[in-house]
Amino acid sequence: MPKNMQKRFLLVALILSCILFPMPALAEQPNVGTVTRVMKEVSVVHEGQKEKERVKEKDVVLFLDTYQTEKGSRVKFLFKDDSLLTLGENTTMQITESVYDPGKDYRSTILKVLKGKVRALVGKTFRGSGSKFDVHTPTSVASARGTYFIVNVIEEEGTIKTIVAVLPGGGSVEVVPVLPPDTPQLPSSVIVTEEKFTII
Repeated sequence: MPKNMQKRFLLVALILSCILFPMPALAEQPNVGTVTRVMKEVSVVHEGQKEKERVKEKDVVLFLDTYQTEKGSRVKFLFKDDSLLTLGENTTMQITESVYDPGKDYRSTILKVLKGKVRALVGKTFRGSGSKFDVHTPTSVASARGTYFIVNVIEEEGTIKTIVAVLPGGGSVEVVPVLPPDTPQLPSSVIVTEEKFTII
């Protein structure tokens, strides 16, 4: 077979394979919100990718995205349920669950914060069974109740701690420790009310 014919044959075969067996696309991950503000350098790793991408204003926020801010940087998101989220500097966060169904008055959001600070202004309280807005850290789970609050994961002398503070007008947050069960004097949960905080 002539070389030109071989090249054409391989090109057609490649096109057909892409049509019949398409590669997974980022668009297949649900769109859960929008980036509304970026200060300095912020990066994101999309599910199924290894390379970081620089975050820009008006970028789409996708389910299972992992965001990272650097020193002096921050980023703000608007989720589809009208909740606002701000990441402070040196923060790593992944969106591990995000389901929004206004027809059923249901919202289920779980954010995993490995380090750094997040500030959340939860849009409203949803009455659908199982609705929640949780922030998971290495030491706690903070469950919002239509709340304006801050979660800060810090490390002191090799020990990771989580500070949960409710801001003025913020309602309350239930904080459940996830430390080892043999940790002394550890309550099963703590209710943090307006202008109060707890350290887990």
